[in-house]
Amino acid sequence: MKNYNIQLAYATDMNYIKPTLVSVMSALEYTSKPVLLHLLGYKLSDFAFEKFALACKKFPGTKLKYHQITNDMLTGEDQDIRLPPTTFSRLYLPELIDINDGDKVLYIDSDTIVYGDISPIFEINLNGSYIGAVRDIAVLKLRTSKSDENMFINEYKDIMNPFSVSDYFNAGVLLLDCKSIIDNQHLLNQMKDVKTASKYYSLDQSHLNNLFKGNVTYLDPKYNCYWGNFRNFTKHKYYDRFKNESKSNIDKNPIIVHFVGPLKPWNSPDISRLEKLVGKLLGKNFKPSKYHALLYKHLAKRYLNMLN
Repeated sequence: MKNYNIQLAYATDMNYIKPTLVSVMSALEYTSKPVLLHLLGYKLSDFAFEKFALACKKFPGTKLKYHQITNDMLTGEDQDIRLPPTTFSRLYLPELIDINDGDKVLYIDSDTIVYGDISPIFEINLNGSYIGAVRDIAVLKLRTSKSDENMFINEYKDIMNPFSVSDYFNAGVLLLDCKSIIDNQHLLNQMKDVKTASKYYSLDQSHLNNLFKGNVTYLDPKYNCYWGNFRNFTKHKYYDRFKNESKSNIDKNPIIVHFVGPLKPWNSPDISRLEKLVGKLLGKNFKPSKYHALLYKHLAKRYLNMLN
């Protein structure tokens, strides 16, 4: 059996097919080594799966493994989950993969786009940590605001105790040492506890932070850049937390851009107006959020046309 050094994982359902395809194809286009793609699908139609299979064929050396996510895996009769069950799919990732294909898997959220080679991330030594992740700048912004009584930051503080809340990571991009997690059966079972994960405001993201706090290797923020927030890293009191992790100018050289929040470049009514700003993008009025939204539209059109 071929051992794939580069294993990527995405989770999706029928509502997120196009954004997921765009992110997958952007990752495959830039990755310099053969990729084993794990697709965690919730109620995907045959037509949708065929689109992903076709996308993989466009990039030689890519192999696709499909993992069906069932409702029984992700929900319980007594649970009230605010987001689609797909959100919790990554909790099952270590159990779903075959360790013979490699120990590490890079999970990437579907609301992203990849602008560079992600192969080097697999060369990072996790130094015994279970996962690699990027600190959550949104939580840093809450931490440095004057609203210390904010219910969200208080929950994050409780989750991260006894560690600093500035160690809270965003789960949109995760480098998982699946072998180490599988070898710890108790941790593996805790990770799959969807009922507990659903009780947090940030759901499984906070659940993962609670489980792995103190066992995280923090990655260069270029691997999980919030659109529109590249320049904000240096403005916060706890920016020093990033200094040892940031090895590049993320404003100009992001690898993975993450479209966090309810506003997405593929469904915002304002995105069409961005085309009028092309002449200003490289000038003093340059705004990363608008630039990447516009670029996303261009790339999405190209990638999806490849599948017609």
